[in-house]
Amino acid sequence: MSTTGLQATAVVTGSFLSGAMMSLSLFAVPVFLDTTTESPQLFFQWVRMYHYGHMALPTMAVSTFLLYSYTAIKKRSAKQPWRRWLIAGVTTLTMVPFTWLVMVPTNNELFRLQKVSLLEPTVMAVAEAKELKIQENKNTGVDDNLAEVNGGVWEQSSVFAHIEQGLKKNPDGPAVISTFQSADALPYLVSGESQKATIIETPVIHNTSPPKSSVSPFQNGAFSPLQFGAFTQPVATEERKSEEPKPVVQEETKVKIPSECLTITYNQLHRTALKLAAGMIANGVKPDTKMLMLIPNCGEYTLLLWACILLRITYISLDPEMLDISGFTILKATIQTLKPQIVVAPDAITGKSVDVAISELRLPKPLTLCLSSLRSRNWKPLSDLVHEAMKCPIDEDALVAAARNDNPTRIHSIMFTSGTSGIPKGCPMRISNMSHMLHSQSWLVDAETGTFALQQPHNSRGIAPAQTMQTWKAGGAVVMTGQEFNVKDALDAITKLKVTFIVLTPPMVHEMAVELATNPVDVSSVRRIQVGGDAITKGLLLKTASIFPKAQVCVNHGMTEGGGSFMWPFFETPISSIPFFGEICPIGVVAPGATIRVWDTDKNTVVKKGQLGELHVTSGSLIKHYFGGRSETSFYDDHGVRWFNTGDVAMVNEDGLVSILGRRKDMIKRGGVGIMPAALESSIAAFTGSQTIVVPITHPVVGHEPFAVLGSYNGKTQEQIKEHVRSVFGKDYALGGLASLKELGLLEFPVNQTHKIVKSKVQEDVERHLSRLSAVKVRAEGGN
Repeated sequence: MSTTGLQATAVVTGSFLSGAMMSLSLFAVPVFLDTTTESPQLFFQWVRMYHYGHMALPTMAVSTFLLYSYTAIKKRSAKQPWRRWLIAGVTTLTMVPFTWLVMVPTNNELFRLQKVSLLEPTVMAVAEAKELKIQENKNTGVDDNLAEVNGGVWEQSSVFAHIEQGLKKNPDGPAVISTFQSADALPYLVSGESQKATIIETPVIHNTSPPKSSVSPFQNGAFSPLQFGAFTQPVATEERKSEEPKPVVQEETKVKIPSECLTITYNQLHRTALKLAAGMIANGVKPDTKMLMLIPNCGEYTLLLWACILLRITYISLDPEMLDISGFTILKATIQTLKPQIVVAPDAITGKSVDVAISELRLPKPLTLCLSSLRSRNWKPLSDLVHEAMKCPIDEDALVAAARNDNPTRIHSIMFTSGTSGIPKGCPMRISNMSHMLHSQSWLVDAETGTFALQQPHNSRGIAPAQTMQTWKAGGAVVMTGQEFNVKDALDAITKLKVTFIVLTPPMVHEMAVELATNPVDVSSVRRIQVGGDAITKGLLLKTASIFPKAQVCVNHGMTEGGGSFMWPFFETPISSIPFFGEICPIGVVAPGATIRVWDTDKNTVVKKGQLGELHVTSGSLIKHYFGGRSETSFYDDHGVRWFNTGDVAMVNEDGLVSILGRRKDMIKRGGVGIMPAALESSIAAFTGSQTIVVPITHPVVGHEPFAVLGSYNGKTQEQIKEHVRSVFGKDYALGGLASLKELGLLEFPVNQTHKIVKSKVQEDVERHLSRLSAVKVRAEGGN
């Protein structure tokens, strides 16, 4: 063949190769992403496209390279320009090493997910699968200096598939212990065993997963879940063995559950929930309906929660205080908005408010259930549902199978925010949201630490059902002691039941320290403590560890809008070695299925690592909007991804560790300088040894100034504290004043139901205090 013929052939094959590759990026992949609705289909399309591309394109690239190279040799021998032909050939061949070095990791993950999807169709939501495919299709890298961190992918399943793990692991073990209910409180429990004092064998388990002693495995937060088996849930199939590491049982201890406590085993929980579901079906209830629960924490609540998951009912939990006359207006508005098909109240008397609201709104009468055994014309006891189910049996296997394959987009629950930053907002959480939360929080409550998990907040608070289901997933017992965080009840449960997991807020840590100093008890059973609810400081972490010397202390960030965006990597790291941001403790690294960015609101862009900005999150566990479309500005779309503005001020360091310094709404603007109260609070607390809250007070010149409220001065003077702040932060952070709780006329800081300090009330007390001081000063000047 002549040189001209070789040149023409090389150009034609190169052009054909380029056209084929461009058509994939410009046409094939966009069509796949725009038209595919199921993730298994997307995975299969990619595998087949790779198959045909792998058959033709590499061979074509090598052939084109040889043609160009041969042409270059011929040109050189003829003393003609030849280098451009050699460069063209080498450029063509680079697609092969580029595929090996750059594309292979993502390709392998896509191949793995395609195989998994054959066994588990809901292995990944289609949105996450599309994001992975978009990553494959990108030709440019990500700026690692920007504070936007992707936590990787996750494997999805239904909510029931998560909690069913506890049923399989521990069928005859306790799933629920209610310390304030008698052992015979629920006589209608199905497949019940004797309620005699039960001896539970509690294995002390050694986790065989890799140690979490450094940040490096989570560098920048972007790691594959396959690096850590503990964070990857196996696909549940009968043929496939679990991929989770086998726990090694080292020793056994015995815990005696008091005979007077209500104890529900997993078998009882599941069998009774099936009967409740069957009873609801007999009364005309269908999946995708709504159940409004206005009941206290109790064994009945856990049965209804499991039944809702089985029957695929959306549950809404509200504080039963709304049934009082004072809460009727809000109750009526809530019922009008939600239009529930089932309502559960403590009894017919308290449920009268519901009857009146339904009548005035002229809504269809819902199925009204009560916890009381007393029957009335409008209200049916739960026990009646169980008896009705006996007369109208259902296909329980079919009900369980449907729950295992629940629709990921179905609304699982609607929980309401606490309302500390305004009117409570409803958070419609989908099945996929809760599934992601249960998956990504597996590190928090596991088989070792969740044997007896204390669950204190009321079920209307988002943390309550999430922790309950996380404990069930681990096969542990949910220990309920009442309706709210209570230090004495917590210590009583630790003493009697050897509780292994507890949640503490900063005020509770201080209360716990005082209580244990006065009445010391054995707390060695506690293996893990989650602290959260506010900015956590180094001093608070050290204080918690000193109170519970046998426990691992971790920080966990959660919101009613969705948690599970972060993981704690410092279980094996001494607290003194944790990289704190000043005195502020990091909240961890980004979890699989989540991406975070720290946003500059002025420049409307992602900040560099090490800089402060608003924390924005997109995650499998986050809701897409508030119920009724309220506060839509909290959410936004960016390149097809739904983001949530948390309202927190955060910073990401070079290793991908995230620190939250407080709420943006709490920022104090002093003469144009933004002051984060948490930084001042932690510094003053470390200096004085006393809990401190900083709130803004008005100033005629600089706008606002920070005012510090301390539990006590502990021997320090106001001037010493002010000088400490000036020396640490500079004159721009100077305090406008100080006061102790005693000077404000308070015994303790005001807290809400989740034991978070209500700063708005502290600010009101400060304003009253300053008004009193001003009035005294005026009177004194008038007297002179």
